[in-house]
Amino acid sequence: MTAIASIYTTQGFVVGSDSLRSKRNGEELSVQKIFLFNHPALNGAHAWTNAEEISRSNQPPFRFSQHTQELLAAKANGVHKCLADLVAETADELYKRLLDYCPGGVIDPCVLSDTEVASAVFVAYLDNRPQRVNLVFPHHKGLLSNPYLKPTRPALDDFFLLAGSLRVWEDVKPPAPPASLADAIDLVTKYLNRCVEKRFDYDDCKTIGGDIHIAKVTPQKADWEFAPK
Repeated sequence: MTAIASIYTTQGFVVGSDSLRSKRNGEELSVQKIFLFNHPALNGAHAWTNAEEISRSNQPPFRFSQHTQELLAAKANGVHKCLADLVAETADELYKRLLDYCPGGVIDPCVLSDTEVASAVFVAYLDNRPQRVNLVFPHHKGLLSNPYLKPTRPALDDFFLLAGSLRVWEDVKPPAPPASLADAIDLVTKYLNRCVEKRFDYDDCKTIGGDIHIAKVTPQKADWEFAPK
């Protein structure tokens, strides 16, 4: 479990995450879960949860975010009608690389959530149009299957939780969506800090912790509000 949230205002997107990753041996690491991209055709961010990094003995780890950055850089200048098309095309190539890394398409299910290897939220301006997409890499008992885009797409100004505590959201949600980018940053920051504060009080916060990272994506640029150290 982690905490990754995003929201949109007419001034741009905000995406935030915690930085805690717990390993099977109980070790806790501080990691980056949000990644920015800026290209002439689009600018945006993607954030990952679950097993964003897959490891095999005597092999460098497979990082979904790293491969995604490479593929976006190669594909961003192509012709895409919408962000969903670009992400779907990127996911197909990413899946091929993952199958090359995992012989037989098998991953130890003990390191995975029940149904997902990893999932991500993408927010971007493509041709100056704000868009958001949710991508999932599923598995069945450790056997990989084709990635897919989730068909349910909440309104952009809904508080979108890729992962996190619904209980905390009930604690902090405002009566109306934020009207400005600054208000959205404050809301996402408040939500994430509350998740961290309640780590030892709420069951759905027990693996949320560490530093808070906040990215903002406007029509001009994807940038950090609170950057990874």
